[in-house]
Amino acid sequence: MSGLLDEMKMLLKKEGLLQKDLYFADYETFEEIPLFSRTAHIDFLQDFTFDEENTILINQAIGLADNAHKTAIGSLANDADDYFVCVSITGWKDIKELNCLTPNLYISRRRAWLLSCLNLEQHHTAQEVLINRYLLASGLEEYMAYSSKSAGGDPVRIYIVNQRYFQLHS
Repeated sequence: MSGLLDEMKMLLKKEGLLQKDLYFADYETFEEIPLFSRTAHIDFLQDFTFDEENTILINQAIGLADNAHKTAIGSLANDADDYFVCVSITGWKDIKELNCLTPNLYISRRRAWLLSCLNLEQHHTAQEVLINRYLLASGLEEYMAYSSKSAGGDPVRIYIVNQRYFQLHS
């Protein structure tokens, strides 16, 4: 297992995801940063099944999002309530080619505005059900998969959001 942890740390380093300023830059609206930019960067997962690979990648992305949220509370002081970070899932059309989904860090310092634009809802699509199954199997009950109401039809992006964001200033 330590081999997997070492490989994951190398992935984060290659992708620049260990740089703290990436998580707290004052993006104009939001930024969506993929967990991996090249499939070669995740070759170390090739012996895992589709579900195992997705679970590993999603758990890693959620860990990064959780760490960013915890750091924001101390680093951003009064602006911490406006900070938002979740995991978006893309790559649905490339599943056969990649053999996995693409988790992204979805970051904004304009939480209320972003959530009102996204208008997240649960539509119980096959994509949401799959992601919720991964979350439940990982013991991440405080997270839920949503899609944007404005997306219509089959979503190309699923948002994994910690429920705390819906409890803040609701």
